[in-house]
Amino acid sequence: RIEEVIEEAERLGYKDVFILPGGSIAKKILAKEKPDACLGVACLKELMLGSFICEKFGAAGQGVALLRDGCVNTEVDWKILNDRMHLNSDIT
Repeated sequence: RIEEVIEEAERLGYKDVFILPGGSIAKKILAKEKPDACLGVACLKELMLGSFICEKFGAAGQGVALLRDGCVNTEVDWKILNDRMHLNSDIT
């Protein structure tokens, strides 16, 4: 399903999609890319870290929490992710 998310992000005009092993790398990406906004999918701990990073770099952040903590064998609510991806988009 990750491929579907990437394809939809491209269709919606997202600048890029990154799959990260942890939130600390997000800081480097935001410093380099300087986005106006970003959407993260992670455990609650990483989403909290990400919100502080977004604030530091002036990016509007949205987050979708994983249904179970952990990086392996976890799941996301795909409808919530899809809804968040379409925020501020005229594309349906």
